Amino acid sequence: MTVSNPRHTAPASFQRSSVYAGFYSRMLGVALAASAIVAGVEAQGTNPAPLSTNLQSCVPDGQFNAAGSVDYFPEKSTIPSTAPFKITYHGYYKTITSTAGNQTIVLYQCGTQRPADVQADKFIAVPITSVYAGDTTVIPYIEALGGRETITLSDSTQYITSPCLHALNRTQNLDAANATHALEQTSGASVAFGFVGAKNANASNFVAFPATLSNAMNRAQWLQFVAAFYNKEALATTLTQKITNNYGCISSAAKQSQPSTGGPVVAFTNYLNYQNKETWQITSSAYINDYITDSGARNLSGVTVFSYTEKSKFLEALKSVDILMDNTLSVSSITDLYKAYGLTKDSTDYKFVKNGQIYTPNRQQNANGGSQWFESAVLLQNVVLADFVWMTNPKLQKDYVPTFIQKLDGGNPTILTAANCPNAAAPLEIPDVKCPAAIKPEEGGSAGGASNGAEKVVGVKGVVAVVVAALGAMMAL
Repeated sequence: MTVSNPRHTAPASFQRSSVYAGFYSRMLGVALAASAIVAGVEAQGTNPAPLSTNLQSCVPDGQFNAAGSVDYFPEKSTIPSTAPFKITYHGYYKTITSTAGNQTIVLYQCGTQRPADVQADKFIAVPITSVYAGDTTVIPYIEALGGRETITLSDSTQYITSPCLHALNRTQNLDAANATHALEQTSGASVAFGFVGAKNANASNFVAFPATLSNAMNRAQWLQFVAAFYNKEALATTLTQKITNNYGCISSAAKQSQPSTGGPVVAFTNYLNYQNKETWQITSSAYINDYITDSGARNLSGVTVFSYTEKSKFLEALKSVDILMDNTLSVSSITDLYKAYGLTKDSTDYKFVKNGQIYTPNRQQNANGGSQWFESAVLLQNVVLADFVWMTNPKLQKDYVPTFIQKLDGGNPTILTAANCPNAAAPLEIPDVKCPAAIKPEEGGSAGGASNGAEKVVGVKGVVAVVVAALGAMMAL
């Protein structure tokens, strides 16, 4: 039997030509669609679609685009030139140059690779998942960014005032008695934030966080610094602008409400007694000076010495002070202050005594005496400024309830506990303080001073001086 050759043509058909055209048109469409799918899959492997937000997790295994065509940080921080650090972006890593902390830190997207040809002091994969908080000042920055649960270790747990951090009850205390174990604990976190010169600064993941050394508004910029470790630059930008704008509005109203001759004179002081050696201090820190002038007040002038071992010389420097704010943690009553300063209620040649204008910034504390002044007040400059305006020009802030400041004889401080936490899962709220309307200087007066019942308020022509405590040598607060 003879086998015929296989057919290479379409079988015979008596259909109309329009039917053939429709059939081949559909077949061509299927082929083109399949080709597009294959091309798309191939393109996805070599040129992934650009990211619209910063990743909050690692790049999955095998999906890192080493060719450098992917920007893993589309949300970037824009740092003012006056800030004590700067951030630059390089595809899959970012570099922080901190002049205040004297460090260069490279943060690379986890799931990618550590840059091999870059010089830096520290290399840390981001976003971070665990934090050692070397002191309390970094805590509100982390909480505002929604990272409260990442704070797993601290050597300052007894001083932490955050009610919600206490409510989580996750933060362990550093083993201060065992230096080797303490270093192991610190190195086990994604990053260890601490003050310049901290005892565990030699840890491979230690990052200096000297926000307390900055002026008032640069303290807000440190939110951008911390956000870079969480890949949350967009949120930090929004929060920083909120603080800055609110601060500016309050300051503008306060300055307009003081006479052309200037507002009250303000100074911060602190009392130390170490090994029976007494020291009295007047701080000249930049952030204190900012709060004073931005509240419409004036700094204590003519003072060239800021630390005294002779009480008489210290008191002489306070002769023009109308409002005294003391930040000594061991001073919890007006009696304590009189004893520390060598005064009595009859020392009426001092205006702050005569007019009852003595304050403390430690209105909110924990049960161990830890103060919010060294925690959330470091970040919330707008709230601190509003407190200052309440103190120096109370008629401008008639219905305002201060957060951090109170009269030293105004009652016991508020003790914060876990019960004060509204929602441990929610970020720390940045308050938007109501911006007061400016009043005529003759209405508000220049010396101000918050009233306390029948207390006499300093008159318009009085000089208001506020003496507030310096943080202490180590924290510079």
